[in-house]
Amino acid sequence: MQNNLINIRNKNISFKPIFFNYDFFKYQLVAKILFSFVVKMALTIKIKKVADVKTPFYAHNGDSGVDLYSAEECMLMPMERKLVATGIMASIPYGYEAQIRPKSGLALNHGISHANCVGTIDSSYRGEIKVPLINLSDKPYKIENGKKIAQMVFAKVEEAIFEEVNELDETTRNEAGFGSTGLD
Repeated sequence: MQNNLINIRNKNISFKPIFFNYDFFKYQLVAKILFSFVVKMALTIKIKKVADVKTPFYAHNGDSGVDLYSAEECMLMPMERKLVATGIMASIPYGYEAQIRPKSGLALNHGISHANCVGTIDSSYRGEIKVPLINLSDKPYKIENGKKIAQMVFAKVEEAIFEEVNELDETTRNEAGFGSTGLD
């Protein structure tokens, strides 16, 4: 068998390919040598401010979401719903979505949540991000300009191809749902 040479950083590395794909091995070896350090990958989100609001940022290393702030002031009465502006427009890359989620502190301390629970901002949307807030408490709540009202988490999404069939494959669960596993 012949020796194969790979030149990486002016070093010739010799190996004998036995029972494996030469190109696959070569590229794996190059990647391991060149990228033997941890690379933090970041998703770039272009934003446009349409009001004087804070730019979204991660408060702590490892946070999954960024806070969104109110771009307006309003009173939210008990059981009332309002669409509250954030003053932010975003260009989300194709293949991703932004999930708009409630703030746990607002929900626990004031009964403020989102009327649609988790909202989705599609990659094709370019309008201002607005949050449908609901006051589930028995007291009015003042939404103040510049205060946190939601958090935004980015998630990769896949497009599905739908195939119509006469029967679906069987599972251990099948059609059981709505409490089928019990509460214990």
